Amino acid sequence: MDYGVGDDIVYSATHLEKVLSSQETLVINSRDEVSTAGRFTVGDIDEFNFQSYIAVPINNQHGVQGALVLESFTSSHFDDSSCELLEIVASELGILIDWWDTFGNIRETASRDGLTGLFNHRVFVERFEDELQRAKRYGESIVLMILDLDKFKRINDTYGHLYGDYVLKTTAKLLKESVRAIDIVARYGGEEFAVILINAHKDTTMQTMKRTVDSVASYEFKEDGITERMTISAGAAEFPSDGENLRDLITVADEAMYEVKRKGGNDVGLPEKSST
Repeated sequence: MDYGVGDDIVYSATHLEKVLSSQETLVINSRDEVSTAGRFTVGDIDEFNFQSYIAVPINNQHGVQGALVLESFTSSHFDDSSCELLEIVASELGILIDWWDTFGNIRETASRDGLTGLFNHRVFVERFEDELQRAKRYGESIVLMILDLDKFKRINDTYGHLYGDYVLKTTAKLLKESVRAIDIVARYGGEEFAVILINAHKDTTMQTMKRTVDSVASYEFKEDGITERMTISAGAAEFPSDGENLRDLITVADEAMYEVKRKGGNDVGLPEKSST
C-alpha cells in the first residue's frame, strides 16, 4: 500500500502502534517474531517481504510526533549501533519538527493583519505576484478589487476606535464569506481591503463583486449598544486587459473605486474602457 503526505492511517494493532504508545524503540530481527496484524495499518504485513525491522519514536517537548521506520530483506540486520544511530537521528528530527512548528506559527502570525486576521499588505503583494506568474504561465486572467469603507472617519470620530475596530473586523469577515475559498482577501491598509479573484474575468465575476459590496450594505453593525449601517465602494481591474503588473492594476482599480465614491459609494466600479 502506498501512503501519501496527509493520508490518515489507522495503525491500531500494528508495529507502529507499539512504538507510538510505548515511545520506545522496537527491533524485530526475524519475520518469525512478528506478533501484530500490520506494519503501519492492519493487513499490510504481507505487502512487503521484510525480514527485520526497526522503528524509533520521534519525540519532542510536545510528545510523540511519529516514528522513524526502516525495514530490511536481511534477518538481524539492525544491531545496537543501528539503534543508537537511528535514535540520534530521531532525536534531531524531533527538534526540527518542534522548530518548524514554532517557525510556522511565527510565519503565520507575521503574515496576518493583527486586527482582522486577513493577510497583511506585504503578503498580499507576495501572493499577487505568485498568482500573476501563474496566470501568465497558463494564459489565465486575474481580477483585482480594491475596496474602501465609505465615510469610515465618521464612525471613529462619533463612536471611537473600539467600535471602528469592530466594524473593520466584521467587514473583513463579510468579505471573506462573499468570495470563493481560493480567492485571496487582504487588509490593504486603514479601512481599505483588497481581493484577488483567481482565474476570473470582470464580466463573469460582477455578481461576486457586487455580492461583496452588498454583504456590507445589508449588515447591521451592532456592538456595545451601537447600531450602524455601513457601505463600501469597490473598484476592479483585470490582468492582462487593464494592466500587466500590480502597480498598474492598483492604479486602475483605485481610479474606478474613487469614481464610485464620487457618485455616492456602495457600488462596484470598472475602468472607463470596460464600462457599459
